[in-house]
Amino acid sequence: MSRNPQLYQKIQHLASGGPMGLVTQSLLLINAVWFIYMTVAGVSLTRPDPLLLARFGALFGPFVYQGEIWRLLSCQFVHIGLIHLGFNMYVLFAFGKDLEVIYGPWHFLWVYLFAGTCGAMASLWAHPVGLSAGASGAIFGLAGAALAFYLQLRDTTLKSLFVRWRNSLLMFVGYNALFGMIVPGIDNWAHFGGLLGGFLMGLITGVGDKDNPQSWFRLFLGLGVGLGSLYAIGMGLGVPLLDAMR
Repeated sequence: MSRNPQLYQKIQHLASGGPMGLVTQSLLLINAVWFIYMTVAGVSLTRPDPLLLARFGALFGPFVYQGEIWRLLSCQFVHIGLIHLGFNMYVLFAFGKDLEVIYGPWHFLWVYLFAGTCGAMASLWAHPVGLSAGASGAIFGLAGAALAFYLQLRDTTLKSLFVRWRNSLLMFVGYNALFGMIVPGIDNWAHFGGLLGGFLMGLITGVGDKDNPQSWFRLFLGLGVGLGSLYAIGMGLGVPLLDAMR
């Protein structure tokens, strides 16, 4: 990325501690409201019943292979207990409030949803009869998109500003990967699938600029490549996408 006046304005917005973006606020709210609804409906705050989690949209391979492909998206808003929700929402807040400013709301939203779906598909591939839920894949995707942004910076002044940010992201990814290998029940496949999806989509879409036609072109290119990739991966996994679309 060459010297870009709008990008400098975004950096100034971050430095001044500007308000959180609407997309990040909406994602936090949707996750919180859905969790409250699940709790009111009888799902335990600490030890939720897997059958109830599946009822409220968790990823469960046998149901997906029966045609419920919407679970690849809905599982990103279902959390397995209060601690799971709290950790994911804290990291979403920490990453999202900066990345939405940098990428712009539409680019940011697409990166988030694409990465989350990539994470869900990776989990489905690794655990075809397992149950998985949570925003972790999408959040790892934001970390991937942040690293993609850093790698595309060409302005040395801006790049030096983001060195600590880059190092913190790498520590986050490394720590959680190691933690996931040690602690049972953590779905590292969803993490790595989301990380890779977010990184690749961050490279394709680039930083959003509402006044730049090339930025919109890259967003639509990302949408096309992303949807085509998800379709190809889904068909490779044997997910009945064509049946579900009829």
